[in-house]
Amino acid sequence: MVEVNGQWYIFYHRHTNFTNTDRQGMAEPIAIKEDGSIDQVEMTSCGLNGGPLKAEGTYPASICCHLVPKEGNVFYPFFALPHQKRKLRITQSGKDSDLIETQFIQNIQDGACIGYKYFDLSKPKKLKLRFQGKADGSLSLSFQENGKAFALVPFQVSGETILEIPLPEASPKEALYLSYRGKGRFSFLDLTFE
Repeated sequence: MVEVNGQWYIFYHRHTNFTNTDRQGMAEPIAIKEDGSIDQVEMTSCGLNGGPLKAEGTYPASICCHLVPKEGNVFYPFFALPHQKRKLRITQSGKDSDLIETQFIQNIQDGACIGYKYFDLSKPKKLKLRFQGKADGSLSLSFQENGKAFALVPFQVSGETILEIPLPEASPKEALYLSYRGKGRFSFLDLTFE
């Protein structure tokens, strides 16, 4: 916990690539109540942005704050075993010194759920999702984990594929969840709001 200009923040990390040595730094503001108590700080995709992300431009898929395979969250040993390298994970195509744009979500399979908190979706938008790999199934999008889908679309990936989905008007602070059902394995590269 660190105080900066009167605001407290929590700095933490999450594991990537199934090892305890590969980590991605994260930060969230802390709200301290008048009695000094602190509710559990929510993990978001916003970090130190100061509020919901604008639904404009392109974001790397790796900014997700919810990444859960069908079998649920599991802990992996210090170094990834060969069969674990085929599991859902955040990884990158370049070196650690490269920009965040080289990060992506790899090995998305049946039952995977990916979530983002939060975007300002107060104006209707079109969402473009960029994938790579080979898969055949359906993709559902909702504003809540396990919530009612506002879009359920047939989903086929062969090589690099872009899926365009109209977004309904929603609130200025909205979560976005993607859930996949089907066969195959693919990577989620980025999402673009237009």
